[in-house]
Order: sequence, then structure tokens, then C-alpha cells
Amino acid sequence: MKTILFPIAANSISIVVPVYNSWKSAKRCIESVAAQRVLPREIIIVDDGSATSAPNLLKETLKDCNATFIQFSHQGISAARNSGLNLAKGEMVLFIDSDCILKNSTIEELIATVNQHPLNMTFQLRIGGDISRLIGKAEQIYQTAIQDILYQSDGSIRWLNTAGFAVRRQYAKQFLTLFDETIKRGEDTFLLAQLLKNGNPPHYVSNSIVMHSPNLSLFQYVFKAYKGSIHSRNAYLLIKQMGVNIKLNQQQWRQFFQKLCVNASELPFGWVAFVILMMRYIIKAVAKKLHGKSV
Repeated sequence: MKTILFPIAANSISIVVPVYNSWKSAKRCIESVAAQRVLPREIIIVDDGSATSAPNLLKETLKDCNATFIQFSHQGISAARNSGLNLAKGEMVLFIDSDCILKNSTIEELIATVNQHPLNMTFQLRIGGDISRLIGKAEQIYQTAIQDILYQSDGSIRWLNTAGFAVRRQYAKQFLTLFDETIKRGEDTFLLAQLLKNGNPPHYVSNSIVMHSPNLSLFQYVFKAYKGSIHSRNAYLLIKQMGVNIKLNQQQWRQFFQKLCVNASELPFGWVAFVILMMRYIIKAVAKKLHGKSV
């Protein structure tokens, strides 16, 4: 039986932002947190062994927030998130990637949804893209399509993206480590598989929006898909061993492709962004061919 928890207040939200060599993006991310209509209890910035220290401009931004800044030798993003979680004091912990921007109502909408659903332990925020940039348009087209396909009629979603993922701290303590630190990529999908197996899929918060805005060149964006496909192989092998099916079926693939096309047609230069997405899928297919299928 699930535990019904008491309503949470704005000052019960802790935000964890892992950073690795992306201070410019992190500054924009933190500024978007500081601009929220409802401010969190705290922001925990975890420097995962960046090659350069945080710039003074960022430190000035942090002075305006109730921020904690911690530094570790480079151990990977999962270890950084777990370290932030261990320090968090809020009843709800929200994980945000450093290359994301929050709309000014993101925390307000999250709190409202959490309090409307006291039985749910985890919450997936809606991930979009910064459509002022071409790469952001590609993200908007992809992220919107995959979320629409995997949204369930009970309000949950069979998808998890740690660019905007919230968990009740009480529930997170039940895991030895919330994010598996042995997995280089695909750690969010592996966590999803664990939640599905435990009967706790994330509740989807469609009006709490996080915009993914990677500061990458076209080559970096496409090549990242190649590396991701290789390094996520271990995660998908573990998921297969768990007996949890997270793959799209044939009908869902058709619907997904159709939604990609619709989304592309609605944006200026959307078809250019669509071509970029197709390039990423081709690169991922090449990676699987060269290094073995993930599942």
C-alpha cells in the first residue's frame, strides 16, 4: 500500500543541478530558477570535476539564491546527482540538467500537481526545446513527440528524462543509490525500468515545463548520439534482464514518426531540424551496427 503524504510547500523543494564543463549554460539555468514565481527552498550545484572552476559571474548569481555549491573529482553525472540528493533537505527533490531553462511557472505548477496527487512518488516534468536555436527546434520536435506517444491514460508516462525529474526524498531513500553510478549513459531509462517494475511510474506534469537548450554545434549534437548509443548499451542490457519492456511497438513507431512530421511543420525551419533528427537516428543505427545492438 502506498503512503499518502501531506501537502508540500514551496520551501520544501530542493533543486539539484549537476555541472560538468558547462558554466555558461549553468548560469542561464540558475538564472531561470532565480526568476521563478515560486522559489525553491534551495539550489544545490554539483561540480562534477570540471576542468575550470565556476566563473565569478556565476558565483554572483548564486548569491541571490539559497545555493549550495559542492565540488568533486569527475565521477559522472549519476554520482553528481546522488551527491546532491544526499545533501538535499526538501521533501521533494527536482533534478535539472545544467543545459536547461525553466519557465517562470515551472516550480509553481509542479507543487500544484504534487499536492493533487499525494499517492505518487515520482514526477516527470514536460521537456521542450529552446526554439530560438536550430538545435533547440530539433529537441522540441523530438521531445514533444516522444512524450505524446508515451503518455498514459492514468496520468503517468512510460518515459523518464532527468532534465526535469522530481522525486519525493522519502521515497528516494528506499534506493541504495537512486541513479546507478556504474551506468555511463541511459541511467534515467534504467531508473524508469526500476520504477515500472515497482509499480511507481512517473506522474506526468504537462504544464510544468523545462526547455532543453544544449549549447552544442551541429556536429557535437549528432556525434553525441553516437557516443550515447555506445555507452547506453549496458543500461539496456540490464533492463532486458529485468524483464521490463520499454521499447516502442510498431504502431507507436508509426505514430511517433507522424508526430515528428507534424511538429516539424509547425516551426520555422522545422524541416531543417527534422533532417538533423534523422541524421541522429542514422548515426545511432551505425553505432549499434558497429558496437552491437543495445537490446
